[in-house]
Amino acid sequence: VAGIGSWQVVSAGPGGMVKGKIIRIATLAEVQGKNYTENTVLLADSVGGVEDVPPGVVSILTPTMCDVLSHLAIRARATECLFACCFDTEEWKQLGEKAGGKDTHTQFCLSIDAAGHVHVQEEVAGRKGSMSAHTPETHTSAVRKASPGGKKERNGKKTDTSAPTPTPTWVLSESEFQEGRVGSKSLNLKKLGEKIRAQTHTQTLIHTPKSIALPFETLDSLLNAPCNAGVRDTLTHTLAEIAQLADATEQKWQENPTQAQEYPREIFKLLSDVRVCVC
Repeated sequence: VAGIGSWQVVSAGPGGMVKGKIIRIATLAEVQGKNYTENTVLLADSVGGVEDVPPGVVSILTPTMCDVLSHLAIRARATECLFACCFDTEEWKQLGEKAGGKDTHTQFCLSIDAAGHVHVQEEVAGRKGSMSAHTPETHTSAVRKASPGGKKERNGKKTDTSAPTPTPTWVLSESEFQEGRVGSKSLNLKKLGEKIRAQTHTQTLIHTPKSIALPFETLDSLLNAPCNAGVRDTLTHTLAEIAQLADATEQKWQENPTQAQEYPREIFKLLSDVRVCVC
């Protein structure tokens, strides 16, 4: 009745369009720690909001309502993963019928039209079979490019991806926030405060929270302190063991998906055995 459509787009992805194979899963939690070697679209029957976007995943579609400020939503926007929630039971059923197993290589094109509707089209031998009755008005696909200067294009804007700027300070006040020393959230908060203070008629009406930030590489500096040498060695050894288990999990997953479910528990046990103490 309100005409808001059957989709809520949490993250539009790069230019509102992605391509990949479709895989149906029960929960997003069950594929945490898995690496997909091909561009993959996950149809997750349930998401909790605290998960990460697995490497190789270009889109996550779910019938579950997800907070736009949840960890998953923030990570989806940061990694330019198309993340959307479908509220139409029949449409979700049709999507599920198109999902394949881990050995299915059929490619699908996902796009978002001006009304916020997600369209899924199958690419088959030079023709496309649309799963939506609507004709999609797709946004222009954005190609992320890196330049020698450490800049990349993201949604038409250049973002600095060069190494962080070293700083001898353990903590920064808001006036010290600079690109290369803190992340986008801190920088945007500083810019918002400056804009508000520049408008004299809003100075007493709108306020932003006072902020401090730990600059990039603070943890590295902490671990490199002589008093934390033991902690650093333990962490390095543990991360190496986790990497070996992750490789073993991937191999076991290919051989026997059921048996591979036991491996993440070993990884969590390793993490729980790490006791990080700082001076």
